[in-house]
Amino acid sequence: MSDPLTFASPAIEEQFYHRINPLLRQIALEYAEEAFQRHGWIWHITSAIRTREEDEELKGTGIHCTGRAIDVRTKDQPKRAVDDIVTKINEEWVYDPKRPTFLVAFDKPHGTAAHCHLQVHENTGRRQSNG
Repeated sequence: MSDPLTFASPAIEEQFYHRINPLLRQIALEYAEEAFQRHGWIWHITSAIRTREEDEELKGTGIHCTGRAIDVRTKDQPKRAVDDIVTKINEEWVYDPKRPTFLVAFDKPHGTAAHCHLQVHENTGRRQSNG
């Protein structure tokens, strides 16, 4: 099977495969596969790179303008599936060790529709295992 992803538009697909941050793409591909294997969830990417105007209209923070964030539709998924994948991502990745309250993945209500927001920072990395 190819990547378990669909895209809201050809432009978003092009941004995902060719313009977003490579670490963000790596994380998204890894956990899209995980979501598919564990829950049969095929991720639908609804947003990647935005213009400043688009971001301001959506009351964004600017991170989408930099290619360091994507949004994945969650409205058709059971909450337990979304919670499982969001928790797994945040258990395995740290957004920025200097700002431990910032997450790589979150699905708290924000924006215009139900979605999971994935983001990376220049300091994003895998958490150190305790084993």
